[in-house]
This record gives sequence, structure tokens and C-alpha cells, in this order.
Amino acid sequence: MGSLWIGGPVVHRSIRYVYAFTAAVITLLAFVPLIEDTPGYGYDSLVMMAGDGEGLGLMGALVFALLVGLLVIALCYVGIFLLPATIALVAGLVTLMLLFRPDLDDPPLTAAGVFGTAVLGVLTIVASVHTVRQFRVDLGS
Repeated sequence: MGSLWIGGPVVHRSIRYVYAFTAAVITLLAFVPLIEDTPGYGYDSLVMMAGDGEGLGLMGALVFALLVGLLVIALCYVGIFLLPATIALVAGLVTLMLLFRPDLDDPPLTAAGVFGTAVLGVLTIVASVHTVRQFRVDLGS
């Protein structure tokens, strides 16, 4: 009970629920303000920052899109431990980007930014645990 066969190895339903939830949350976070409005930076959301086509806004949007893509792939198939390991690595990178906000003179996070940082931190931990579990499964087979 609690597992489902999907095109390969066993993926626990609870992990799939976490991945689905965080994929939805990360998609929504790209459209809401994550950083308080600061003088000189008239951006409301990551999508607006990426609309300029330069700088950290574009890189952040690409990393968000990469993370959502990895989470959607993980919903359907986890072949080896590298997929959850990559999710943990990218989620940790996004968490660090939100915590330290380089090149923005350290403006405070909005409530959505704090929530997103917490969700990404939890995703990093869950994906790390999933990596260890999947690695042990791969060794056993």
C-alpha cells in the first residue's frame, strides 16, 4: 500500500503529491511579487523581471522553469536517483537565490517570498531524502 507502478520503479504517492504541490506553487510564485518594492527596481514579479531579457530576472525565470519541468517529469517517472538529486540541487539553488538576492541591495521578501522560500526549503529536504531512498532501491536491484 502507498506505492504505484509508473513506467519503471516504484514511486510513493506521498512523494508525487509533494512534487505536484510544489510544481503548482512554484508556477504561481513566478507571477506574484516575491521582493518588496524598492526604488530603482520597478518590478512586480519574476515574470516582469524576465521580460527585460537580461540579468538575474531571466536567469531566475529559467531556473524556475527548469525546476517545474523536473517536477513534472518526476510526477510520472523516476528512473534512477539522479532525477530527485537534480531536483534537490535546483531547489536548493532557488532557495539560496531567494535568501540572498544578489544584485538587489538586500530588499525584504514579501509574504509570498517567505512562503516560497519555505516551500523550496522543504522540497530540497524531501528530494534529498527521496534521492537517498532511490539510491538504496537502485543498489538493491
